Parts: sequence; structure tokens; C-alpha cells
Amino acid sequence: MTTVLVAAGDASGDQHAAEFVDAFRARQPATRFVGMGGDSMARSGVEPLVHQRDLAVGGFLELAKSAAVIFRAWRRLSRALSEFSPDLVVLVDSGGFNLPFARRVKRVSRASARW
Repeated sequence: MTTVLVAAGDASGDQHAAEFVDAFRARQPATRFVGMGGDSMARSGVEPLVHQRDLAVGGFLELAKSAAVIFRAWRRLSRALSEFSPDLVVLVDSGGFNLPFARRVKRVSRASARW
């Protein structure tokens, strides 16, 4: 079974990711989707690891208060890379979270590659 990890940290990304999941599932119905998103992704069948509302941060003071929550989300998605060994990782919007996470995905995938 193909496993796809999808991460969208805001409402618009959640909607775009849900549309992606629906289209992908139409072609590959047996695919398992896990990740970080909101209600739209959950309705599309993504197994929630982190809800995107936990990352809804508006300013610097809110960011400082939310650092622990963001760190927990980062750790949970990082664990998911080894726990689920996704065949594909799709990162939607939320560059402040997803760009650094993309580097993490790259490091993990290189470490697990078998030559």
C-alpha cells in the first residue's frame, strides 16, 4: 500500500491538500494518507497526526507562546517519517513550517536510502 504524508498548516492549504488527496485517491484508492491538516483533509480521509489550528499563529508574541505546540507538531511529523515510511511527502503552503520540514524529510530519506 502506498502511504502519503501531507502537511498543510493553514486553512487555504488544508483545502488545496484535500483536493489533492481526493484526486490522488480517485487514481490510487488503496493509498493511505497521514499528516497535518484541518477539517477538509480529515473529511478527505487523511489520518490526522496534527491539526492545523494548533499552528495558527498571528504575531511574534503568539509565536513565542506557541513554540512548544509548534515543536510538538514538528516532532510528531518527524516521527511519522520513520513510523509510516511514506512513499511521498506533500508539503502545502506554510513555508515557515514546511520549508524547514522539507530539509528534515531530505535528511531522513537520505539516511534510510539503501545503496
